[in-house]
Amino acid sequence: MAKASPDKALGHWSKLFESLQASPAEFYKQVEVAVAERKILGVVIERVEYREGGAFSGFREYLRVARRRDVFDVCGDAVRQRLLVFLVVHETEART
Repeated sequence: MAKASPDKALGHWSKLFESLQASPAEFYKQVEVAVAERKILGVVIERVEYREGGAFSGFREYLRVARRRDVFDVCGDAVRQRLLVFLVVHETEART
């Protein structure tokens, strides 16, 4: 898959779900199931890691859902019995 970077994102979105209590792993599994149920041709789902900050910071896992040049990196983070969801949208470079 072509490389997508949060530094070259087309947009960012975040939403705090007050009533959704799930670990990031449980949330990612639910997203994977929901995408699979739709049987969208050419969809690739994988886990990617991005640094949380600078060169010495830790990594955060994202669930990447990609089709053709469109890439959606989804991150879930449990916050005090709520779920904070981040979405980063990319478009990869065309393959030659």
